[in-house]
Parts: sequence; C-alpha cells; structure tokens
Amino acid sequence: RNLSMGVLFNHHEAGIEDAQLATDIIGGIRFGTHWSCLSGVNHATTRCHDVYFTWGEHDSNIVVASKSIAPHILIVGSFLSEFTNVVEKERARLAVDVMRNRGVEYVIALFDTSHPTPKYLKYFLDWLFRDPQLGLVIKPKSPIEEVIEKNHLVEPYRRAVSTGRIFAMADTAPPGDAGEIADYAVGVAGISAVVTAALRGAKILFLDYEGLSKSVQEPFDVLHSLGEK
Repeated sequence: RNLSMGVLFNHHEAGIEDAQLATDIIGGIRFGTHWSCLSGVNHATTRCHDVYFTWGEHDSNIVVASKSIAPHILIVGSFLSEFTNVVEKERARLAVDVMRNRGVEYVIALFDTSHPTPKYLKYFLDWLFRDPQLGLVIKPKSPIEEVIEKNHLVEPYRRAVSTGRIFAMADTAPPGDAGEIADYAVGVAGISAVVTAALRGAKILFLDYEGLSKSVQEPFDVLHSLGEK
C-alpha cells in the first residue's frame, strides 16, 4: 500500500500464500506462472492467484484437479524453452567436442533433483568407468560441488573427471541447453528438466522411481500417457 502497488507478478508458487494475502489486503491483482512442471496433483503447491499462466493443457488440468481457486487460468506455453545461458552452453559444447575427439560416441545429459539420489548418479559414473565411448554432461540444480558432497560421491566424481569424459554445467544453465548438446537426456523424480529439454528437441528418458504410472496419479503422468499404444 505504501508503494501504491496495484499489480504483483512474482515467482512465489508454493507454501503459505503470503504474497496473495498481501495483494488482497491492498486490493491489488496477482499474476503468476509455474516454474516447475508438476508430475501430478499437488496440494502443497497452492494456486490462488487472480490470473495464473500455465505451460499447456496438461498443467492446467493438474492445477484444476489440485483444487486451485484461481478464477483465470490461461495457457501461454513455456518460457523456459526459449531461455538460454549462452556462455555456459558454449562451454559445454566445447567440452563435448573434446570428448567426441577422444572417441566418445554418445553423450548423455543428466538432470538431478533437489534431494540426494546417490544410486542414480553412481550408476552413470560406474557406466562411465566401464564404457570409454560414453560421455556425460551434468546439469545440476545447485553447484556441482554441493551435489557431489550431499550424494557422498566425492571420490567417484574425482575419478570421473580424470577420464576427461564428464562435464558439469553451472546450475544457472537451463536444462534445454544441456539437452541440445547431448544425444540423450535423463531425469529423475521431477519431470521439469526433461520436459523443457524435450521442448528444445532432446531425446529424453524419465526414471519413474515413484511409480506414478501405477498410482492414482496415472491420469496426470504425461510421460506414460501419450495416447494409444
């Protein structure tokens, strides 16, 4: 109210809706869009904006099924598909070129998650040690040093770096950049990274450890619901 603000557009999309309450108090309007592509109905992520923008019909259906009270839900597409980090993407591309010159035949982009997934990452590191034709590009959600430490993979990762066939992008790079320069992109837990990579033309694989395709969330599990078999 002190700022004479009538419209709010911010990234706040989960947890206590203090931003919405503040907007209501001053008689303003709140716009919002989602940063993450949800895997299914999620009541922890409240949608009570006055106007809410979604990536597509799939996301809109999830928002409605999650009992959103937003009066206006508009489909506008994903802005993340066009977001890029030019400098980091070029660094990764040069690293992949070096890998291929050293005999690498296929490069996999790995997307991690906010939670520790040591078995997931170790599987690909072990594959790297066994297969001289494999190259890896990791696009972490946080600085790679933090990812490796929380997954207790400091020594295996150090050994992987010594092969010259692994490259870690900055956490500020979007998933689509990694997907573009790799032959395949693999994600786990959340589908946001692989979805945004797919929008940039990447061939993707999602590891459904949660078993969404065999639960009540199956109707919303888009990577398992692509139409008739």
